[in-house]
Amino acid sequence: MLITQTFSSCGNRTHGLGLRKQESLRALYLGDNDFEFLPPEIGNLKNLQILSMRENDLIEVPRELGQLARLRELHLQGNRLVVLPPEIGSLDLASNKSVLRLEGNFWVPHIEDQIKLGPSHVLDYLRSETYRVLYSRHMSAKPPPPPQTLDKSKKASRARS
Repeated sequence: MLITQTFSSCGNRTHGLGLRKQESLRALYLGDNDFEFLPPEIGNLKNLQILSMRENDLIEVPRELGQLARLRELHLQGNRLVVLPPEIGSLDLASNKSVLRLEGNFWVPHIEDQIKLGPSHVLDYLRSETYRVLYSRHMSAKPPPPPQTLDKSKKASRARS
């Protein structure tokens, strides 16, 4: 039974992670790569408790992330995200035993404001009808993603290597 899987600092740009047959996976560390997308199959990882996607190039995360009811740590810092799917608001990431890291992205102003107030405010906002409308409009408009960081060595986590 595989409990933890790590793909850090691989410079990986693909999203072919073979997530379909990893139902027992509890922790998935994919930091310090170049992922732009997570596949919707991430929702199949029903036992996942920790997901680290920090310091990638994520421009979008799938709605299926909201299906990970056991998730207690979500690390999305240092990506190119602008919005999050409203479904993430249903996750229990605001308790004192949970971790929600979102800094270092290109958030729409309202999400940025909520991040400053704390995880419970972010999750409440993601569940609001106001945000659902904003998210729907944003996804329909398909704006160009924020620019990539050209010099990946400047990423704090890669500077240690």
